[in-house]
Amino acid sequence: MWVFILGLCVVALLSVVGVALWVNLRKNSLVLKASVLVAVFIPLSIVVLLPTDWVNHNRPQPLAGLDVGETTYLWLWRSAYWVTFALTWLVLPMVLEFYRSGHYHPIARIKDAFRANLKFQLMMLGLGILSAVYFMAEVGLTLGHFKSMVMGLTHIYSLVLTLWLMAHSLVSIPRQSWTTASPVSRLNYLYQRVVPLVDKLDDTRTGFRDDILRVMMLANNFANELEYRDWILSLERRIPDELRTQLEREYRSEEPHLLVPSVDENYMVSLTQKFNRHHDNLVAYQSEYTKLLLDITRLEDSLGHDPHSVVYRFATSNPKRTYYWTVYGRPNLMRVVAVVSAVLSVTILFSEMVHSTKVSPVNVVVTRLAGYAQWMMMIFVYCYMLVCALSSLTSVKVFNVYHLVPHDSDPVSASWYAMYVARTSFPLAYNFLGLLVSRTSVFEQWYGASLGLTGLFSALNEWLPRLILVPILMSAFNVYHRVKKRVGFMEWFDDDSDAEADENRSLESPRDTRHEHVIAEAKRLVEREMHRRTRTTA
Repeated sequence: MWVFILGLCVVALLSVVGVALWVNLRKNSLVLKASVLVAVFIPLSIVVLLPTDWVNHNRPQPLAGLDVGETTYLWLWRSAYWVTFALTWLVLPMVLEFYRSGHYHPIARIKDAFRANLKFQLMMLGLGILSAVYFMAEVGLTLGHFKSMVMGLTHIYSLVLTLWLMAHSLVSIPRQSWTTASPVSRLNYLYQRVVPLVDKLDDTRTGFRDDILRVMMLANNFANELEYRDWILSLERRIPDELRTQLEREYRSEEPHLLVPSVDENYMVSLTQKFNRHHDNLVAYQSEYTKLLLDITRLEDSLGHDPHSVVYRFATSNPKRTYYWTVYGRPNLMRVVAVVSAVLSVTILFSEMVHSTKVSPVNVVVTRLAGYAQWMMMIFVYCYMLVCALSSLTSVKVFNVYHLVPHDSDPVSASWYAMYVARTSFPLAYNFLGLLVSRTSVFEQWYGASLGLTGLFSALNEWLPRLILVPILMSAFNVYHRVKKRVGFMEWFDDDSDAEADENRSLESPRDTRHEHVIAEAKRLVEREMHRRTRTTA
């Protein structure tokens, strides 16, 4: 059992490191940190738990070091499921709405979060009543059937989401890895992202500027009133230093013309919500822009010089090593990643189309191996499926509201991403098990039996994986990108693959003047920003 425990310890360590890469563990509350860590740990723990469960139940004797008892398996699966259920439907939605609330006092924020979640839970109750009627008609409704109904409904919802996310990355990971392997192609791909990002950054600054001016006006006119004093000062302290000096001058010139608002609780709540949203968006876009500038300037500097004379505008500890990595190391690595991921994507796609049959490629490969080789192969394939689902989740910005920022993601975004990371865990595990002919395992006996209680749930589990071909074709032919541009949803649903789609079309049409104008504008913006930063530093 020691290998199994060691695997879980490694997963726990990876969970902490992964969360620390995106969330500041020092400044956030214990509730947020604990919720996010557990929500990330559970999907990663299934990487070890599911292969161990399946391998030991499909061989005469358990593998040495992985001999886990039946009762332990059942306890682990039940605990993981109901903790995930509580996190995704109760705890994390409450945490998210708590931090999204514009109220200042914690009690008021808790009430606000409760009201926001109550509306959603009432909608789920209505859906549950309809499902209960169906269950009563087909199998009768007992306490056990009610539990199975809840598990089945959440599974189908999460399965559709998980399959769509995974399908998107089954195409985008190999395609983007191959497209951006060439330094020149990658540079053009990065140029395509500059102009839209700068536009969003400027729009956010404009909206945030109005919020800051309102806060300054409140600080000068109402900071002595006991009712809102701490509230106003807390907002004033959060004004970024780079904007404070500039806007203080603007405020002094505009103060005689500004109308002093009628301040009440509703006004303060509305202002706080807008202030928080613009502040978090500004931090996210600035971080993304800085990373984009770093990548672009390193490529420009590397392509324009030789390893002995290269000077990077962003300092690097070893310029020669950076040069060889940028020009030779990364391109070759990305080509290998593209080929391996393409083979895996085709294998998984075909396995989904013929799942639960002997011709499933995943089933053929896994069943021909034995012992630890079989266990490691299951971990490898499942890890790729999990990476695909999580990669899509982080690359698609829904409504441009939620952003992951290295080491500084806001609590609302951290809660939202953690919630959906956890939601992918059990549907993805059950989908992976369906790629094999034999499902013999404690997971199938407990979780699968609950999902197969009615004919409808069994049919959905049978046919939904085969429909993965639809989102894969939509991703392969850039249908999402075309629909977003046609309908006008580009501002609401941002996707890192949009720039890749534009770059692919430009490669097909080298004389695309629009593409040339975009690159020229991107170069101008990069040069202007680097000049501004150099002047500020000097």
